[in-house]
Formats: sequence, structure tokens, C-alpha cells
Amino acid sequence: MDNIKIELSNQNIAGASLTLTILNNTIDKIAIAPECPKIYNTSSEDILYSLEKGFIHCLEKSPQHLKDSLLDSLLYVCSKDSDFHKKYYATIVEDFTRCCLDPKLNLQSQFVKFCHDEKGEFFDYTCLNTIKKSIQQDKANCLNVINILPRLPIQRFDANSLKMMYSVLDIIIDKNPNLRHKVLDIMESIYQYPNNDKSSHIRANSLLSRMAKQYPEVTNRIQNFTGKPIVQLEPRCDILPNLEFIFMGQEKPCVEKFKELREFKGSNKFWGGLWASPKIENGYSQWYNWSKTHYNPYAKGASFYYVEPTKDSRCLVVESFEDLAPYSCVSRLSDNVIDIEALQKDYDCIYVNDPDNWEKYKNYLEGWEVSSLVMLKADKFNAYTEEEWQTHRRLVDKINHNKDMKSSSSAEKDNNQANYNNDNVEKVRSFKDLNER
Repeated sequence: MDNIKIELSNQNIAGASLTLTILNNTIDKIAIAPECPKIYNTSSEDILYSLEKGFIHCLEKSPQHLKDSLLDSLLYVCSKDSDFHKKYYATIVEDFTRCCLDPKLNLQSQFVKFCHDEKGEFFDYTCLNTIKKSIQQDKANCLNVINILPRLPIQRFDANSLKMMYSVLDIIIDKNPNLRHKVLDIMESIYQYPNNDKSSHIRANSLLSRMAKQYPEVTNRIQNFTGKPIVQLEPRCDILPNLEFIFMGQEKPCVEKFKELREFKGSNKFWGGLWASPKIENGYSQWYNWSKTHYNPYAKGASFYYVEPTKDSRCLVVESFEDLAPYSCVSRLSDNVIDIEALQKDYDCIYVNDPDNWEKYKNYLEGWEVSSLVMLKADKFNAYTEEEWQTHRRLVDKINHNKDMKSSSSAEKDNNQANYNNDNVEKVRSFKDLNER
């Protein structure tokens, strides 16, 4: 039987399971069962999810001449909206994108067509995010991707999708530096797009500044299409508030025990890294006090260690949502998340002040209960016991005192020299006046 048949294994909608089965590899047409209109409009998550997965399976297995028909059907399924639409919609877009990145399936043209037909900001972002992950996992060829990207409907991308596009381009350069000129071709074409807001421009400039630093020969080209000089990010730990930061845990933190950061499911908090909060008057930290009040088990029997970023650390100090906006994005797991990879490219740590102020952060930092210093990299912090910290502080105070004394002495010396010079000038003037008389 030369068709693709949709089989319902159970007519009970609540527990229905639907599969798409390829009965013959020499398919000439697609026969859609009459039950399909009912299926498309059902409220059963199982049916919709299985239908979507079935289409993906057919895309992988069916002959080339049927792929367009399958894509039309897939597009129809994706256009249906319901309470659970977003969850499964994200899943199928991710699966579909991964299929299209496989050069053996030869789906690049269909992928571009699908992207132009499907209108939706969430689609654009999910597609690009899947491309990014596929490159990171070496499941996509950078050259294939860089040739597909300019063919996407970039002109409709919102700022959120543009930020993800910059992340994709950033990873392509990391994986294949020889493609940097192709990356710049895309950057030049989209840099002036009106959909770029302040936050996406910060991300674009961050990528361009790193490219200029690593590949000086592209500096002039970048300055020509941006119309401004390139500014490099400098260490900014000196702008941290004059606070002491305390880590609460069972053991003293160190490089070996540092856990790599990743997205925390369903939240914009990080999983991993090293978290510390400001010391308060009673000698404990803000996080410890919050944990005791809310009966957090982590507070029981915890030890306390001081944490300090290294002097060369680059720190992002966040006082409002605008400071965090360049690294904010939308994912399938949460309405708002922080792009960890992009943040780590630019900074070594982040300090978020007063995150429970919902007015300042537009209800963005849900779960960030107290002011927090988060170390993003394992080699950019020092940790101390109480005794080690007091010794360290005495040494730092002594060094700063000596610097102040030296600076004061130098200023006094300069002042004396200036007075001496002024006295000599006055003597010369007096001598000259005397001679003239």
C-alpha cells in the first residue's frame, strides 16, 4: 500500500495513542484518514504529540518528493493553538530543526520555506536556540549553518531572536574561526535593523569587540559598518559595593568542586556556579537569614566562607532589569531566562542587588530571594575561612594604607615643588623689575 496511514490505536481521546507508519518506501502520495480533522481539534496531548513525532519520523524516512507534502501537513498541525500548544510546539520545532540540519536528509530548502511560512517570534527563537545547541554538541556543520542563516526571515526577528542569532554566530566563530568573514557578512547586514533594541545592540557590540581583539585584521571593517570605535570590556570588580560576601555550605569552595553553570528548569536562576550573599550586622549572610526564616534545610549545620572575585575579574553589577536585559531571553521552559553562555563570554561574575524588588526588575528575577554574587568561572575567585579572611583583610588594609601614604607624600612633594617654582618665578620677576628701574 503506497501511502502513509494514520492509525488510531484507541478511540478514547484521553488515552489515545496515534502513530504515523510508513508502509512502503516508494510512496507516491499521502492518504490522510478522515479522522484527522477531529484529531487536529482534539484536546488530547497524547494525540497531538504523537502526530507531531510521527511527522518528524516521516521526514527522516520518506523519499525526497514527499517532503514538501509532509511539511505542509506539519505546518497545519503547528498552526493549531491550545493550552498545551506551546509545550509541544517547541518540541516539534526543535526536532524539525535538528532534522533539517542533517545534510544527509537534504532538507535545507524545505527548512527555509518552513521558516518563512511560519510566522511567530517564539518559532524564530526556538529555531535559533536549537541551531546553537546542535553546533555546541557537534551535531551540525558550521559551514552548512552559516549558509542557511542569511536565508532565514531575519528582517522579522525581534530583539530576543536577534540576541540568539548573535549567540549562534559567536559559537560558529569558536568552532570554526575561518568562517569569521562570513559571520561579519551577516553581522553587517543585520546590525542596523530597526528591531535591534539597546539590549541586542550591546550583545552585538560585545561579539564584535571580541572579534576585533582576537582578529585585528577585521577591526576597520567593523568600525566602518558600526560607525563607531570598538570598546573592549575591562575588569570592573572595583565597582562592586564595599561589601563582604559569604558562601554558605558544608565545605570550603575551590576550583575542583566548582559546578559548571546550566539552565535551571522552569526558572531563570542558574544551576551551578558559586553563590554568595552580603554579610550583615549579625555576622551571618542575607541568604542564611532568609533560609532560617523559610526553614531551608541547607541552613542546618552549614559553615561559612568568605568569597572574593580575583582582581582581574569582569563583574556585571545589576541594579535594575535594564542592566540584565542584554542577556535575557525566552525559552520553552520559562517565559524569561538568562543566557548563561552569552553572560560567561563577557563576564566572570555577576552581582544582583535587591532582586526581590519586583518594580525594579519587572518581576523577572523570580527565585532570586536576596542580593547575590554569582561566580561564573572556576578560576576567578578566592575563598577564605574566617581566620584566613581576617589575615587577608589586614594585609590588604596595610597595602592600601601604604599606597595612601605614598600618594599623600607624592602629592605633598609635588605641592612643595610647585611652591618652590612659584617662589623662583616671583624672585625672577622682582629682579627684572629692579633692573628696569
